[in-house]
Amino acid sequence: MMTDPAEDNIASSSSPETDAATEPSGDDLTADEQKHRAAPAQPGHTVAKEAFGAATALAAFLIYFGWVRTNEQASQLGIEASLLRLDSEDYILRSVRPAIVAIAVTTLILAALGQGQKWLDRRVESWRTDPNVPRFKARMTRWLGVMSLVAGLATFAKTFGASPSAVAPTLTAAGVLIAYTGHRTVLALRETPESIDPLTAAALVIAAILAGLGFTFLVARNVGQNLAGQVVAELNGSPSITLYSELDLGIDIPCTVLGTGAERDLLRYQYACPNLRLLFATDDAWFLVPHDWVPAAGSTYLVPIDERVRLDVKK
Repeated sequence: MMTDPAEDNIASSSSPETDAATEPSGDDLTADEQKHRAAPAQPGHTVAKEAFGAATALAAFLIYFGWVRTNEQASQLGIEASLLRLDSEDYILRSVRPAIVAIAVTTLILAALGQGQKWLDRRVESWRTDPNVPRFKARMTRWLGVMSLVAGLATFAKTFGASPSAVAPTLTAAGVLIAYTGHRTVLALRETPESIDPLTAAALVIAAILAGLGFTFLVARNVGQNLAGQVVAELNGSPSITLYSELDLGIDIPCTVLGTGAERDLLRYQYACPNLRLLFATDDAWFLVPHDWVPAAGSTYLVPIDERVRLDVKK
């Protein structure tokens, strides 16, 4: 029995009404599904959130390194950094030089990783066809890098909160470069070449950033030490200062009482503290030191700026 091809086409095709009937209507969807279907994609919102998160992390790092620099300078001068009453903006301004180092070092490490990958890609094909290529050396290179990386991270942990050195970031940076080169070579020389998995790549990038931050911490401390040295050098040539006060300041400054009896009541300033030097000043306080002051060991006097006190400079 023969059938008309036109009838077959009609039977196999579906009508628009049938297609529409198979699609769920708005009434058949749940509230969440209807909201998801109605809400347009907002890629700009996601980008803004990521940018805000990155800016927040960057600001936190800048504030921290600004604090490191300021704290080191203050400790060298024998004072507490909190007495300077600096805000977040002040710390960010003080972190500019260390931040440049962080960006430069981290960029160099990541650039070295990129160049190393390009160099390996150009040579890996010839290495795969050369039976004399020592795959054992590639594995040993990878393990050498891993050991260097572990040693660097262990040194970071050991010196955390203590006086750091350049050993930790140097070992970490070297470990990243060597481990990456060895691991990339081992994977490329396999019968079926493989790429570095995302987790390993992310770990290497994080270690590279950590090394950059370690170098930045050292630079921030070094800058603080140098600035403290400049203050001390300028102090040695500064004139002697006498502090006059109406009242006893209640701090351990060697002072003499002016006048006696009724004569003393006529004097505005009744205390004189000679042989001092002005270390530096803030908006609301003077930081004074004795004439024979020794950095980080001698006494530093914090005197609030007030109309009841006066400084006389001996020319």
